[in-house]
Amino acid sequence: YNRRKKTPAKKVGVFQCPYKISILEELFPLVEEGNHYICITRPRRFGKTVTANLIASFFSKGCDASDVFDRLKVSGNQEYRRKMNQYNVIHISLNEVLCDL
Repeated sequence: YNRRKKTPAKKVGVFQCPYKISILEELFPLVEEGNHYICITRPRRFGKTVTANLIASFFSKGCDASDVFDRLKVSGNQEYRRKMNQYNVIHISLNEVLCDL
């Protein structure tokens, strides 16, 4: 979620990496179980920022991401509408923090 523009984060990144969409379906059971914190670790240059933006855009109450996700395979999942844009999400990008130092 882009706080400055109040829009879903990096829509282009979602379509550049469609295989990353499958992570949403993997997260549905974790969210259902009440896991409040998710840590995503990957080696350098492995798309952590794109994945984090994707997750934040999907789950966050702060934006309506249906225009992005309705066209994708994940929209066929029965949990899709129940989970999309239903949670308070805090997304901190260390890239932005470290660049400002």
